[in-house]
Amino acid sequence: MTIVNYQKKKILIHDGLEADFLNKGGEVPCPCCDAIVHFGLYNSLDFDEIKQEKKIKMVSKMRGVKLTGSEILEFNYKDSPLRLSEKKCSSGLHDILVIFTYKEIQPARYESYLIGVFDSKDL
Repeated sequence: MTIVNYQKKKILIHDGLEADFLNKGGEVPCPCCDAIVHFGLYNSLDFDEIKQEKKIKMVSKMRGVKLTGSEILEFNYKDSPLRLSEKKCSSGLHDILVIFTYKEIQPARYESYLIGVFDSKDL
């Protein structure tokens, strides 16, 4: 099965106060239907804690993601750790994986990029 990253461009989805992103989260269109996928920092996982096989497949489809670290290796995008949110679309038919970053860039200022959207059945 072919793995497709439906998020072709990296998009800045948040630049501001932490509470704004925590309260609102983000949303993307479901790549499989006309529904919406809501995601956020709550209930998201550290990307580096998922299965190695799944991680490698997704990283091969995301531009700009680098493996960094000397003792502990982890994947980053623009020096920000990756987060993974697995949610059903609003129609309840598809399980979608959303990969995003979240990092404090100045005191009380956070930045988040959307870098990957995958249909979990492809993985």
